[in-house]
Amino acid sequence: MFILYDFLFIVFLILYTPLFVIKRKFHRGFMMRLGIIPNSILKGLSGKEVIWIHAVSVGEANSTQPLIEALIKKYPGKKIVISTVTPTGNARAKEIAKGRVSVIYLPLDLSFIIRKVIRLLKPEVFIIVETELWPNLLSRLDKDNIPVVFINGRISERSYRGYLFGRWFIGRLIEKVKFFMMQSEADAKRIMELGAAKKAVKVAGNTKFDIIEMIADVKEDQELIKNIFTINDDDLLICAGSTHYPEESILIKAYGKLKNEFKTLKLILVPRHTKRAEYIRQLVAENDLTYTSYSKPLGESAPGADVLILDIMGKLKAAYSLSEVCFVGGTMAKIGGHNLVEPAIFSKPIIIGSHVDNCRYLAESLLKANGALMVGNEVELEEKIRELLSQHTLNKEVGENSYKCLKGLKGATSRIMSSLEEVI
Repeated sequence: MFILYDFLFIVFLILYTPLFVIKRKFHRGFMMRLGIIPNSILKGLSGKEVIWIHAVSVGEANSTQPLIEALIKKYPGKKIVISTVTPTGNARAKEIAKGRVSVIYLPLDLSFIIRKVIRLLKPEVFIIVETELWPNLLSRLDKDNIPVVFINGRISERSYRGYLFGRWFIGRLIEKVKFFMMQSEADAKRIMELGAAKKAVKVAGNTKFDIIEMIADVKEDQELIKNIFTINDDDLLICAGSTHYPEESILIKAYGKLKNEFKTLKLILVPRHTKRAEYIRQLVAENDLTYTSYSKPLGESAPGADVLILDIMGKLKAAYSLSEVCFVGGTMAKIGGHNLVEPAIFSKPIIIGSHVDNCRYLAESLLKANGALMVGNEVELEEKIRELLSQHTLNKEVGENSYKCLKGLKGATSRIMSSLEEVI
């Protein structure tokens, strides 16, 4: 079966690699995906017991921070390796690592590559953030008696329905996992229905909620945003983070109506993908509004503009912290939602759409605690923003509720560490 899997995977790579090279200009991380680990990393791991953590992208990498700090404190003599798939996730992992953790790209799931990398790293445990089932990787770890632990485990309703079609195959992979540390009871139920043994499944929550005390100081980024975008102390700010099409259009139209009522109101747009900034600039101009952006603060951009396009990675937290109202993207577009933790950390009222499959547990918790408001269309979005801008008491109450809700969900890291003690 896995020989066929390898064959199909190689066919996919042959078809996909030329496009990858053209689009990504063959970034050096691809060599690591082929199993070529730099000697500088291998020398640092030589003779050490290794804990290997896999976090596919930025969101998963962020959530590893509390766990990494706890592992370093408890096991100072061991070495930690964190792997990612995306370049942005890799960059974020390096920021978290601060030179204390080795950062690599996850090797391609081909049996001969996986076998080589596991032989080089010799991990005593493999920790996967959320739920990625790589057949060759899990099979080789199982053959080498290396325990696999899933943390922040999550299975959306859509993924669950997809897994059911291949349940006979998924079940074989699930049997190779030592522990499933799931985010919620619903996630735990789904993984057991797919074949996980009850004794292997625990509800631990999400380490992402433990990042409250670890949030970086954003004062420097706040000043950067204020200076580039000419923000004054009396300006009212709406921040829309990690937005997708058509969310920018919906927000811009709602803002265009609201700015007539709130004269100092500005809209900060932070697209999920910065390359979409040019499209957003054109969209703003088509709606007879002025803009400025990080990448184009001069030229056609207008000082003291209506719309501020933050087309740079890593500044979203600061933008949220400066704002009176925060909209989290991917929730009106059919994406599934993005990070709800960051605005809640700063006690901000949060507005979301109905598409929250990727963050359902926190979204439902925030809605129940009145720390977030859900909208279904442009009219409702405009109404909710108006309420939060015009009613200071309501704004403060919803913002405080978002933080209290987040604080109440802490503790996943300590629960996960207790289980890891059985395998490390």
